[in-house]
Amino acid sequence: MCAHCCTTLPGDVNQVLSLLDEGLEVDALGAQGRTALHRALGGGHHGLARTLIERGARVAVIDSMGRTSMHWAAMAPTALAQQCCLLLFELSEPDALATLGKQTKSGRAPLHSAAETGENDVAMNVTVSACARAEGDHL
Repeated sequence: MCAHCCTTLPGDVNQVLSLLDEGLEVDALGAQGRTALHRALGGGHHGLARTLIERGARVAVIDSMGRTSMHWAAMAPTALAQQCCLLLFELSEPDALATLGKQTKSGRAPLHSAAETGENDVAMNVTVSACARAEGDHL
């Protein structure tokens, strides 16, 4: 079983940890250049995403469509998208801020992804969080 398969199972952190302990590359690319972190975030599995980041998963990896981890977090299921986005700020703030303006091959930034999937609250909260953190850096 691969890490990408495990990320489709909610909360299967132990299975992914076992694979990583056996030597699986945390940022191994699967279908369409997606990492286990992309899959975990897109599925709203923020606990698994936290574990992957803590084990060295890079937030800034870009898939074949030009999407970053922030794009995938913004497209997570409604009740979980905000948690996924805020997790990226919590664990890797510089990389998360850097990916906010990154556009996909079709010209979509993560905030576009959130708005297009009806996640207007997520788009607003992520924007406010990013602005507050950026402002705090300049105080």
